[in-house]
Amino acid sequence: MKGVRIGIGILFVLWIVSVIIGYNFYLVQREKIRKLYDENSILLQKVSSQKREMAKLKEMVEVLDTKVEASIEKLNRKISSNTLKNEAVSSLVERMRINIKEWQKNYCNILTEIKQYLERWQKDIASKETSSPKVELGEISIEKK
Repeated sequence: MKGVRIGIGILFVLWIVSVIIGYNFYLVQREKIRKLYDENSILLQKVSSQKREMAKLKEMVEVLDTKVEASIEKLNRKISSNTLKNEAVSSLVERMRINIKEWQKNYCNILTEIKQYLERWQKDIASKETSSPKVELGEISIEKK
């Protein structure tokens, strides 16, 4: 029986050693898990911070995009407006040029008519001044021109 007691004692010592080794292994693994959990928490905080920064950047980009689109639209409206104004001014200048040509023609016609009237009046006046009524001297009549 002594051998059985020694065997049981050895088994008990082995069991205690295995429990101690198992407990130490548990403590080491628990410390590793705690470190991993802490590192995971830090990483989660960093990711959360990055997500917030990305959301802020996204908002800023959207605001800038809206401003750029508004500026582009404003420029397009100004360009369209200026194009329409330029077309209107060009059309006005063309109409004015046509009107001036018409006025020039009318002016030339009026000057020609005035010249013709003046020539007629001059002839009429000259004929009235130099012409005298017919004078009869018997059978001979003299007329001055």
